[in-house]
Amino acid sequence: MKLISILLLLLASIASPAFADEPYQLVPPRTADETSSIRAAVLLPLTGPMAAVGAEMRRSIEFALIGSRNPGVILQFYDSSGTKDKAREAVKRAKQEQADIVIGPLLKDATEGVRREGGLRAISFTTSADVLSSNVVSVGFMPDDQIEAIINFAASRGVERFAMITPKSESGKIIRDLVRDKIRSVRGKVVYDEQYVKGDISKLAERVSNFAARTKEYDEHVAKVERRHHYLQSLAHNFPDELATAFDSENYSSARAEIAALSRMIEDLKKKNTVSPPPFDAVFLTGDDMNDIIMLGSMLLYYDVRSEDVKFLGLSQLAHDRVYDERAFRGAWFPLAPSRYQAQFAEAFEKYLGAPPSRLALLAYDAAALVASGLATEDGLRSKDGFSGLSGVFRFKSDGRSERLMEIREVTGGRTKSRVLQPANIEF
Repeated sequence: MKLISILLLLLASIASPAFADEPYQLVPPRTADETSSIRAAVLLPLTGPMAAVGAEMRRSIEFALIGSRNPGVILQFYDSSGTKDKAREAVKRAKQEQADIVIGPLLKDATEGVRREGGLRAISFTTSADVLSSNVVSVGFMPDDQIEAIINFAASRGVERFAMITPKSESGKIIRDLVRDKIRSVRGKVVYDEQYVKGDISKLAERVSNFAARTKEYDEHVAKVERRHHYLQSLAHNFPDELATAFDSENYSSARAEIAALSRMIEDLKKKNTVSPPPFDAVFLTGDDMNDIIMLGSMLLYYDVRSEDVKFLGLSQLAHDRVYDERAFRGAWFPLAPSRYQAQFAEAFEKYLGAPPSRLALLAYDAAALVASGLATEDGLRSKDGFSGLSGVFRFKSDGRSERLMEIREVTGGRTKSRVLQPANIEF
């Protein structure tokens, strides 16, 4: 397996990395002795609503160049503004300024603009496969591998009945279709297939939980237990002789034992809202932002969908401190691309830039490291061996999508946060 030349240990010895602050750079013309250099056009949203994300990714790309110690890579920054037209304009300008390869863009529309303009190989960050090609690849975490890994694992652990909850959005529809098809391929059954919009999560959770029917069953069960308990206590108080023949002798050793058991049962029932679990073994949920994920988990718990009865499943977005701290997700399963060097990078990144890196920062680092290592050639990107980076082990498919090796983790909460249930394969 090829290893991207990311020498993270060198980062600790760098006294104070210098990062550019200006949104653009003047690009000098290529000189006669520059034949062996690589000019990388970096297309990121440096202005507009995604400017903060673009700035973090830019810092990470500059960090990668510092770590590579490769003076032959020249970064040329362009503002994509996250739009198709701006990205096409940026690519035209990059070609005029003799760029060899593009790092970016971040979003689907901008990536489509790069693909349509053509003429330059690009390493994008989008997770939308329909805007990729053999010449425009993505290091983004595509949903395919994650869904394949988590549904296969759930089926191997005996999960047969699934509830699906996805956002009513373009990305939600893609994930929904992939999950539904995968569940069918493992001979599972989709019990609920729900889409939501913001503001509708509470009603959806109540509906998916089958709360009305389960609470009706609960009320009937509580009434039955309380009637039995009251009957035996009345006998004990008023007709003690009859009590000896009135108790459930098949399940209890004496009338007093049954009364005590019924008392404990009543106390336990006071802590619940339902008796039977929901009509599914697992619920797969995803969201376009973390607030939706947390709201889904908390509302499902409110309507008595508990991790003791139902397994919560999701994508690698569940690897988040807010998820780890949410009681509803205790025991949830999710796929994750493991990395040996993330902790070292995060420590160095936070030391110099004052905040821990996001997942997009890891992807930006890997894209830049591919370029700096000299592996981002047409043949290099087609390597079947794959690459080992900060974001895990990956390789590119012929259609431009990245394929990743995934491990399965379980949310534990507390100090450990999560643990590995199934390690990732060591090679493709």
